[in-house]
Amino acid sequence: MLSRAKRQWLLWSLGANYALYTIQSALLITQLSGIDASIVTLKPIGAMLIAPALYLYFSLLIRPDSKMHKTDAWHLLPVALFQTILITGGSLADILDFAFIVTYAAYLVLIAVTLRKHKSLLSYLGDDSQVAVRYLGGFTILLSINLIIEVSLLIELDRGVPLADSLSLKIGAALFLLVHITMLLLALQRSPYLEWLYNREEQTKPVGRTPTLATAQAEQIFHQWNALVESERLFQLEFGITLSQAAKKMQIPVRQLSNAVNQIYGNTFSVHLNDRRIAHAKELLVREPQLPIIDVMLQSGFSSKSNFNKEFARVAATTPSKYRDQILEIQTPINMS
Repeated sequence: MLSRAKRQWLLWSLGANYALYTIQSALLITQLSGIDASIVTLKPIGAMLIAPALYLYFSLLIRPDSKMHKTDAWHLLPVALFQTILITGGSLADILDFAFIVTYAAYLVLIAVTLRKHKSLLSYLGDDSQVAVRYLGGFTILLSINLIIEVSLLIELDRGVPLADSLSLKIGAALFLLVHITMLLLALQRSPYLEWLYNREEQTKPVGRTPTLATAQAEQIFHQWNALVESERLFQLEFGITLSQAAKKMQIPVRQLSNAVNQIYGNTFSVHLNDRRIAHAKELLVREPQLPIIDVMLQSGFSSKSNFNKEFARVAATTPSKYRDQILEIQTPINMS
């Protein structure tokens, strides 16, 4: 399990990436509105920061210690040089746009190569590893589209197209808005494409590691948690419940709850909750044979069909519909007799 300090590096890095995209969106809107604001001059700096920031997040994910290193400061050098030339002007300012494109493209290639070469290092996420690779691949595609838009914008400006009339700028603004809306909807639905981010801090402890809780204490915490799950039907919450929220509800440290579930249940907090959801789904499939599968999914606490099917297959080694058919086939001869 990652220490709190290591998780903070990952969280800060992920937050910084989304913050950069948010800031760029605001600056794009300011540009398109024609507002004469000096803050718009920060847009090129933000654009330069996006690529190295995303690369650093990739690096933190695949590093065993998940920590920033002193050598990571070198990634700020292109941004610093870019800012210096932008402020001082001079002969180098003529090649600034070209240097920006080259630097951006170089980081894009570096990110793509890193993801392809080291994606096996995400295997610690188990079933979520492939989802994580697709998520990071999506970010890489987004970065590629962003680079194309920047190149198109430079071509338009070189042809004398006014900034306010730039089609590339408008497409960029629409893209940023679409990304924010999509990520918000995915987060609200606890989509599988983001679920691995929640599970990132809930991985099972390495085998052989000495438990941090006495067995009696771990049993007490786990039984209290299990009773709370049943009494308040926490597994059926529309958007689920995170480890941090659960620990806050029980008024105990996050680490204690996580360790108790790992020690007593033998698996992670998220797996325990999903197992309870699948158990409820099995009950519904048999008790209410006419209930649509989608309703079974929602009443069991899942918001994504793909995640429901994946978790059901993990537990029952079959699909929900096949499971229902198999149980009903067994019960039919008994009822007839």
